[in-house]
Amino acid sequence: MRSASVRERKYVAGRIAGKSKKQAALDAQFPASMAKNAKQKIDEKPGVQKLFAELLEDAGVTNPLLARRVREGLEATVVQRATGYARREVFIDFSERREMLELVLKLKGLLVEKHEHSGRLTLEQLLEESHGGE
Repeated sequence: MRSASVRERKYVAGRIAGKSKKQAALDAQFPASMAKNAKQKIDEKPGVQKLFAELLEDAGVTNPLLARRVREGLEATVVQRATGYARREVFIDFSERREMLELVLKLKGLLVEKHEHSGRLTLEQLLEESHGGE
């Protein structure tokens, strides 16, 4: 993989400094057309992805740590105190689990946003398929 260009390094530095994607791209001298759609045109560049990965690794955000946190999210629960039946009850945190499931499916390439048309399944289609179309 080639190393990041000067513009890509400036863009990542701008993002780390808190600038919007568009502003970081403009400040790094990317064309306005690319800055307007930085998520698809700049963030997906291998050099930019490598820089962000290196920054995360340097900060101690390793793949095993991320995997543990995702696993925790997939098994998330919420503790309710003082119910009529017990001093505390543990319930499934469906919101957190759904959010983490969507993230995992996106990372594995099994889920795309509805506006993307790549022939991949939506979350609703995956769930329907897993329940046998019930």
